[in-house]
Amino acid sequence: MRSIFRAAGVAVTFLASTSVVSAAEHVVQMLNAGTDGIMVFEPGFVRASVGDTIRFVATNPGHFVQSVATPEGVPPWVGQFNTDFVVEVTLPGIYVYICPPHVAMGMLGVIQVDEPINLDAIQPALEELRTTVVVNPDRLDRYLGMIE
Repeated sequence: MRSIFRAAGVAVTFLASTSVVSAAEHVVQMLNAGTDGIMVFEPGFVRASVGDTIRFVATNPGHFVQSVATPEGVPPWVGQFNTDFVVEVTLPGIYVYICPPHVAMGMLGVIQVDEPINLDAIQPALEELRTTVVVNPDRLDRYLGMIE
């Protein structure tokens, strides 16, 4: 009987440790220029899983990150100017974020966490965001087109 409890304890410990190990960190740089043009988050589209972290790196000065659409139950977040910022994605869905000083230039990004269950719910926020983007207006739709 004691060996059964010991085996169960080992199994629980193993499962707990593998769930922590399986979380990934995705790095997104805040750049003045990148492969997608000027004023970009690179990559602009990230596919992640619940429990992963997104590390926004202030590679070039003058940027910060702020959420504009998240799944229901996820509080809005905002980083600090010229500072790296880390977000843990805790619920499935689509997360959309911007660099407030450069949103007119299309500096925005999209994170898909597992299933895009909130895509319909965030449409009003996306429509409002589209009205603020002057340069690179196709960038948001290009990133949204990557959602599976």
